[in-house]
Amino acid sequence: MAFPEILDFDRIACQALREIGTAVGGWLRGQPHEEVALMNRITEQLSRDRRNCDVGVRVPVAMESKVYELHRKGSEGQDQYGADFAITMSVPESDWIKTALFQMKRSSNTSIVVEKHQIDEAAKDNGIFGRTFVFAVDEQRGLMRLKSACEIQADFPANQKTHTVDCSHWHGLVYWLHQWLGCAIGAESTCDGPEGVEDLLASYVIEPTPSENLGALGAEQREDFLPARLWMKLLFQSISADEGSKSI
Repeated sequence: MAFPEILDFDRIACQALREIGTAVGGWLRGQPHEEVALMNRITEQLSRDRRNCDVGVRVPVAMESKVYELHRKGSEGQDQYGADFAITMSVPESDWIKTALFQMKRSSNTSIVVEKHQIDEAAKDNGIFGRTFVFAVDEQRGLMRLKSACEIQADFPANQKTHTVDCSHWHGLVYWLHQWLGCAIGAESTCDGPEGVEDLLASYVIEPTPSENLGALGAEQREDFLPARLWMKLLFQSISADEGSKSI
């Protein structure tokens, strides 16, 4: 599915790179270097209110962001997460919708330890698995690297619970973002299409506001499975001239 013609690819990509870079820089300057803190920094930056920022090509287009906490307890009283957080980008004026899920990892000199149970957790649902990526940030070099969970599972040594890998050859964030926005990587969705995972994510939202249209809240849930800890929705829609806009 082609990138929506009403959106300026360059503006969106540059803004995303700038904000993720700011988040990672703040994480590197602080302590401790934990994955939860990294997730918090990134979601903080990406969820900033920017309703007056214009990312349209021919007409003003604004972005609205919302963050939802997802929750379901496992049978032993522990949450079973397929990913740390999910991001959904959608344009109501077209059928374009993309969702990616991320397992955050701290790397040290480009070396990370991948745990098999984390990859297997994402693999419980095919729709989630095809959209899940391991996102590694190096605490020494500040490098950002991504690789699909599907590829990591395929390369995982048999009969091992953990696997130490060199992530320096994974996709850099700039390349990954270009490929993902262009629908070259990551499974696609369509509005109201059966192949999407957005309704599944919506079904795990804690106490949704009744007025919000999150999707089919009655979507079937898998026992002892939670797609992600957080779900961020980025909605892009045209705005009238009298609402005003400014470039980001």
